[in-house]
Amino acid sequence: MKVGEETAGTLSAAPGLSIGPESADVVKLRLQPSSPARIVMADALAGGRSLFYELEGTVKATPEEKKQRSFEVKSRNSLNQAPGLPGVLR
Repeated sequence: MKVGEETAGTLSAAPGLSIGPESADVVKLRLQPSSPARIVMADALAGGRSLFYELEGTVKATPEEKKQRSFEVKSRNSLNQAPGLPGVLR
């Protein structure tokens, strides 16, 4: 994961969920951002600016009784200041 141009850290989990066909689920992961990423986040908050981030990697899933599949993920997005809520990005 990157915040701005800084590497924020690595997300990793093995939740062991069983999800039915044509369904989806959510897994929450906790990230302790690197010091340079924290500085970028604090600067965005202090300046009232958007915070741009990027997720890149692989998600692996194993369908029942089948071979594991890998899905490449690459997403760029931003979090914006929440109106009337200082220090909150959405």
